[in-house]
This record gives sequence, structure tokens and C-alpha cells, in this order.
Amino acid sequence: MYPDAFKFITQSCKNVAGWCTSLALKIGTTVQKCLKILISKRIKTNNRDLQTRAEELSKLFEINWTDDVSSNALRTLHEAKQNSQKGLLPLTNDVKVMSEYLRHVAERHANTLQGSASDCEKRQAWHKLSEICLCQSILFNRRRSGELSKMTVEEYSKNKLTNDDGELDGCLTKLEKDLCRYYFRTEIIAKPGRIAAVLFPRQVKENIDLLIRSRNSLTNCFNSKYLFPTKSASSHIRGTDVLRSIAIDCGAEHPERLRSTKLRKHIATMTQLFNLSDNDLDILAKFLGHDIRVHREFYRLLDGTMQVAKVKKLLMMMESGQITRNSVNSLDDM
Repeated sequence: MYPDAFKFITQSCKNVAGWCTSLALKIGTTVQKCLKILISKRIKTNNRDLQTRAEELSKLFEINWTDDVSSNALRTLHEAKQNSQKGLLPLTNDVKVMSEYLRHVAERHANTLQGSASDCEKRQAWHKLSEICLCQSILFNRRRSGELSKMTVEEYSKNKLTNDDGELDGCLTKLEKDLCRYYFRTEIIAKPGRIAAVLFPRQVKENIDLLIRSRNSLTNCFNSKYLFPTKSASSHIRGTDVLRSIAIDCGAEHPERLRSTKLRKHIATMTQLFNLSDNDLDILAKFLGHDIRVHREFYRLLDGTMQVAKVKKLLMMMESGQITRNSVNSLDDM
């Protein structure tokens, strides 16, 4: 590669990417990585001439690539994001519809597994119930679909009732004590390497236990380490695909919004209305598997709604001259 080739590479990148701005950014990253590999090889072979050319071309990329390609591509991406409707959250009623649908379908497949159906029907019911339990776990915990998809049988086997020794009974309300006796808890490795909790309602746990008991006799998944294996037992079920399929089947009004990322943003956004304390936000963010800065910056949406509902009251009071230093303590008090 010669430094003179930079102009040709830039134009080729634009031709290949066309109107796909994200592809243009990826091509640039790939070309720069190729140049680093080339420089590394030339250093190993002590080829100073080709090493110098590759380094000069790499330097041209560092200086000119941003102005020629990436800055325009990023600006187009940001404009598209600003004008898109991807920020729309799941409807609360759609979440309820999906939850009810999952409960009914899970009950039907569990009855098939425990009934007098044929082995073929039981095998189909086993795989369907496995998908349903995975979807229920994602929906209830608002976890990333990939994290729960990769859960192993060993990780699940460590589940137990929270506060089962009763040590914290004096610090909990009656409702909180009842919840601790109904929900089982285990831990998984979340992104990026954090230990995160997963809660299982009693009925979901009973169905998963049924799957584990019957997997040896009905499937070839007895050697699979995954809690939710594929039919071939070579890997795990993709939670994203299951969630997308069930969102359509359940009859939700906006199935395209029922995705794990949007569900996580849904709970983060709705908690804004509850005006949680910093300690409560820390607990929620830790459960969702990210730090509080990420929670506040990336997982809260609907800024327009909050600005109109909260800030507008302050602006109206200031405009009318009704506000004083001691008149309010927070936006909610107005």
C-alpha cells in the first residue's frame, strides 16, 4: 500500500457504503486495523520500506479520515436518531397482555408435559415451555436477553428464597416478607462482568424445575450446560428471537416495542415519576446490571414529557411572579 492510495480508498469506501452510514464507519475501522496488521508483519520481516509506506498511509487515515468520511457519517446518524421513533417505550397494557399470554401458554404446555400425551407432543411442549420460561424471565427481570439466554443449569441450581433464614425480618414490611417467601433468587454474570441477580416467581421456577426433570427422557439436551438449550443442544435459545416472536403472537398493539432494551428503558423511565431516592436508584441500577451514571444518561427517556410536566410548572410560576424562596421544596410540590 502506498500513501497515494488514500484518495482511492476513501472514494471506494463511499462507493461501497452508499447511503449506509454505519457501514462507512465500519469500513474505516476495518481498514485501519488492516494497516496495523500490515505494519506488524513488516516489522517482523524487517521490511523497512513497506513498513514506512504503511505507517505513512496510517498517518493519513488519522489526519484526514474524520473530515472526509466519519464526521459526515456520524452527523447523518445523529440526525436520523433524532428524527426516529425508536425512542418510543412499550405500552404498559402491551406488557400486561404479553405477561397474561405467557402465563396461559406456559400452563398449557406444562399440563401437556405432565399428562398422557405422546412422546412427540411432550417433546414439542418441552421446547415451547423452555422458550416461554426464558421470555417470562426476561420480561419480569428486565434483563438483557443475551444474559438470561446463556444462563447455565449450574447457575440456576443455586437459586434460593431470599431472606430464608429470617435474619432481616425486623427490617421488612409484611408485604416485603411475603415477597421474599414467593420469589427465588440466583446470580449470573452480566455485562460487563458484573454479578447480577435474577428473580423467579414461584410458578416460573416450578415450570423450569419440570423442564430439568424431564429433559433427559424427552430431549437430547441432557449434556447441555445451558438452562434453555436449542433443539440440537449445541447452543442456547436466542432470547431476542423468542421475545420478538411472542410479542407478535400475544396480540400486543405495538409488538416492535417489546424488546429487552426497550423494556429496561421502560422501567428506568417510569421510576422517574416515583421520584426515587439516590439509594433506591442505586439498588435498581445494580439489579439491572449497570452503574447509576449509565442508568441516568442512557436508560431514561421521554425528556419532553418530563420537561413539560415538571419544568413547565416552575416556568409558569416564575412568569406570574408567584414563586418565592420558601414556596416550594421540589418540582413535585408546585
